[in-house]
Amino acid sequence: MGSVTTTLANVPLPELLCRTDAINLIAQPNKETREHSHIWQVARKAGELFQNHESGECMGMPHPEATVAVVVLTEEDDGVTVSPEAFWKTREIVERILQRYSMQIGARIMVECGTVGVGMASSTTSMRAAGMATYKAMGIHVEHAWLAAEMATIEPSDSNTSDGRLALWNFFKGARRSQDYSLPVGAYVVAIPPAHRTLLTADVNRTRPRYTEAERVELAELRIDLLRTLKAGDTKGLARVASRSIEINDTYFPKSELRKLQELRNDGITFGHFGGHSGTILGAIGAVGDARMIAEKLASRLSSDWTIAFYDYTARARMRPFLQIRPGFIYL
Repeated sequence: MGSVTTTLANVPLPELLCRTDAINLIAQPNKETREHSHIWQVARKAGELFQNHESGECMGMPHPEATVAVVVLTEEDDGVTVSPEAFWKTREIVERILQRYSMQIGARIMVECGTVGVGMASSTTSMRAAGMATYKAMGIHVEHAWLAAEMATIEPSDSNTSDGRLALWNFFKGARRSQDYSLPVGAYVVAIPPAHRTLLTADVNRTRPRYTEAERVELAELRIDLLRTLKAGDTKGLARVASRSIEINDTYFPKSELRKLQELRNDGITFGHFGGHSGTILGAIGAVGDARMIAEKLASRLSSDWTIAFYDYTARARMRPFLQIRPGFIYL
């Protein structure tokens, strides 16, 4: 996680992120316009390692690309605006924060998060980034539990862990169900589908699964195994749990490409796979050092327009902030 307060309120966000003076300006309001602004970035996610749609429990798979939000608080109470306008959920969370503290001020929000709508939590990470930036711009202590619960009333949310950390959440309530865990050392590959392969939250809410009794029992066992393997730092164990979790849910949200990942596992190329349990993104887990090889093998099995991101999460990488990881990419 990284943050910086800036007075560059009118600079376009992509330009702002490239300017060294944005990093060097320190927590001072703009004396001419009386504006307070703040930048916050949040690691995105690449589907889930575990999800039970009935209980609402879920563990997101962190991904080292950032959603970035700039929030500019204005002295005039002229409402809250967001750019791009599609991020209306982000506007709503900022409105709720201002209302909670009876702040008679306006706000402008700018969001940058890359690919949208494929299981990378564009909505929830933008809400969290903008929410954090709003608190920081106001100079108020962040109410993390309230923010997470409030986000969940706007959209089911599990994107409230520290960047690069894993935790079990109830995504319906925005409530934590476990401690934070570290991502085990390993190779991680993410397959991002074409932009048209979207699955909207409203559609998911209408079609969430009703599991069989056997599936309920297995998911309960997988939940126990998940926390045990993370405590042990067991990469193979995590891959096994994640594979079964997405395979159970694939009955209800089928993805034809999942069999490609199963082939890689059966051929001994990977330890297993993960992905959007109700989305379209897919991923693979393997031995550290094999990320590029796995990415190339997966790329050869997918159709055009997919993007493959890959990185090796080494013991040294675990010592650094997660968003300092620079994944490689293959564009099909």
